[in-house]
Amino acid sequence: MVAKLLDCPAVRTRRIDIYIYCSAVAAIGILGPPVPLYWDSFGYVVQAMTGQVGGLGLGRPLFVLVSHALAMLWFAFRGSAAHLEPVLRMWWAIVTCLAAPLTWRLARRAGLTYRASALAGLAVAVSPAMAHVGGSVLTDGPATAMCVLASLLGVQAILDSWEAMPSPGRRAIGLAIGAGVVVGVAIGLREQSILGAAGLALLLPIARREDRRLLAAAMAVACVLVVAVPMLVIWLIEPGYAATIRTWLLGMAHDRAAMTFGWRDAGLFALWVLSLGPVVAIAAAIAWCRPTSPMWRAGGALFAISVPALAQLALTVAFRGISYSPRFMLPAFPCAVAIPGAWAIDRWVGRSRRHFVAACLLIVLPLVIGAPVVRERSAPVIAAIRTLPELLAVVPPTSVVVTGQPCPEIALEQAIAAHDQPGRPAPDWQPVCPGWAWPSDLTARLDGARLANRTVVLDLRPTSWIGSEQQAALRQIMQYAFAPPTDARPPLILWR
Repeated sequence: MVAKLLDCPAVRTRRIDIYIYCSAVAAIGILGPPVPLYWDSFGYVVQAMTGQVGGLGLGRPLFVLVSHALAMLWFAFRGSAAHLEPVLRMWWAIVTCLAAPLTWRLARRAGLTYRASALAGLAVAVSPAMAHVGGSVLTDGPATAMCVLASLLGVQAILDSWEAMPSPGRRAIGLAIGAGVVVGVAIGLREQSILGAAGLALLLPIARREDRRLLAAAMAVACVLVVAVPMLVIWLIEPGYAATIRTWLLGMAHDRAAMTFGWRDAGLFALWVLSLGPVVAIAAAIAWCRPTSPMWRAGGALFAISVPALAQLALTVAFRGISYSPRFMLPAFPCAVAIPGAWAIDRWVGRSRRHFVAACLLIVLPLVIGAPVVRERSAPVIAAIRTLPELLAVVPPTSVVVTGQPCPEIALEQAIAAHDQPGRPAPDWQPVCPGWAWPSDLTARLDGARLANRTVVLDLRPTSWIGSEQQAALRQIMQYAFAPPTDARPPLILWR
């Protein structure tokens, strides 16, 4: 049925939009985690409750402010803070799913066939990495959708400028402004989206020479205003906002110093690229290796949208977070992998409906196969996260708690208690988390807490510690936990 639909010259793009969007929703339903698994998700939920912007990059102001508005609406209907995270997760999943139909439309506007464009949209919709990240309260998925939308509006603005000769016309200028606004929104969701502006810049040479400056000015002014105004307002109303940016820069410097470049890192990078969708990733690699592919034709729309995305994908090699997750690749995925891969697959498929259906099945198959594997591998850490509130409930409210992946949930539980139990003092748990804030002298930090009559809680559950950095931290606390006591300090509480 889909093959016949795509053969029709008068195909209804809205119908394909619905098919692809529903595929993305289904993929998140199959593979999305049932609890916050990603470290940043906990902090975003806390920020949604408080409305406090800052902590990562430029603070992700639009993401936090929209989440805060949703939280206030949820609380207005007497929703519990304990149930806010699923509400935010559902909302941002809805936004993330837009990336798939927008990719199909962008590919079509950029010159791919209906079949190739549909394959590109399907590849984004059923990408295992996209589905897993899209089912979490994270900025990566929504920023990806906005980056694709900005490219789509930019391509359409260029095409309309030619149709409205001798002047660009109001529609082309309006689309250029829209492209700039959406890039600004993407930067407000995740500041790394500024690389999406490079694609808009490369589109400008395609426009008529007389229109380039006007279209460039429309895009640039709109983007700068959308980025600058929220940041200025936040800087004025939040005294500590600038300090959070400085802290983030120091943390990034820490990560750069700890970054390694070896065969293990190369293997992880290749694995994460394949997690975007192995079939389309391999096809994209072949497409990029062909000098005659349309992605390499300077002055074309495919070149303008794909080459900056490929550069963005390559830059993730130097980002330490790539050791833990492919989510940092997502903004580059539609244009650097899905569209070039779909172009290559379409060439192999030709006009055979049978081959087209087989290609669709091959693109979907990794999601179906990977879902039970991912669920099984995630089950232990999900259990560790789910049991943390129960464990915290029976330790003194002034405890110092040392744990791994569940560590940011401690601040979330404190925020939930403060909101849902306003008449009672919130627990004063002090988390010690791996990463940027891990103490250089763990023994001195914990001994000092015990001398101050604070109970020290050590999470020795192996399932709570993920990755080489956290495993190294676990070895430190194991040594501390089983070292012979030196005086009559308060006993330790061990979670096993």
